Amino acid sequence: MSKQMHKITVNIDGVRKNAARAYNSLCRKLNESLSAEKVIHIDAEDIEQDMANLRIFLIGICCLYVEGDPKFTDVSEGIEFEVFNDENEQQHKEGRV
Repeated sequence: MSKQMHKITVNIDGVRKNAARAYNSLCRKLNESLSAEKVIHIDAEDIEQDMANLRIFLIGICCLYVEGDPKFTDVSEGIEFEVFNDENEQQHKEGRV
């Protein structure tokens, strides 16, 4: 009995487009907060959602791979994805914010 392989086609255009949107939103906010002295003045809460979105999209992209293709492997193993403003994130989880 032979094992039949099935081919799956996955469209990740939405993930890539949303990652670009999150990046662009973050850049706009940072550029708008840039002073004449080239210092960024922005509240962490103003960029939290963009950072969270970028993190989610990057995790997804890093987990994509083609089995058997040494040039397109799962690179998520061993990578820790930091959480921006982790203290605030923890407070939200605990219901303190």
